[in-house]
Formats: sequence, C-alpha cells, structure tokens
Amino acid sequence: GIQSIIRYYKKSNLPLAMLSERVAIHINDTHPALCVPELMRILVDEKALLGNKRGRSP
Repeated sequence: GIQSIIRYYKKSNLPLAMLSERVAIHINDTHPALCVPELMRILVDEKALLGNKRGRSP
C-alpha cells in the first residue's frame, strides 16, 4: 500500500517534499480512501515532513 509507495520512492533519493510531483495515487471506491489518512500518518509521524508531530507548521 502507501508504505510500499513511500519505500519505493525513497530509493530514488529525491526529497519527500517532491512526492506530489513524481507520484500519483488513484483512489477508487470507499475503502481505498483510507490511504489519505494513512499517507498523512506516515508523513507526519514517521517522516516528520509536515512540521511537528501534530501536523501544524512550526
């Protein structure tokens, strides 16, 4: 899922901030829509990309 996409992208050695320029994720139906909060969790909690741990900008 989303973790696999992030893991694969990291192998490109590009910054995660450029993820939206390089990766497109097609969300179809209801259950796959859960990938949006999962992506946010990965970026905020694991990668600390979106500022502090609460997702607010510093």
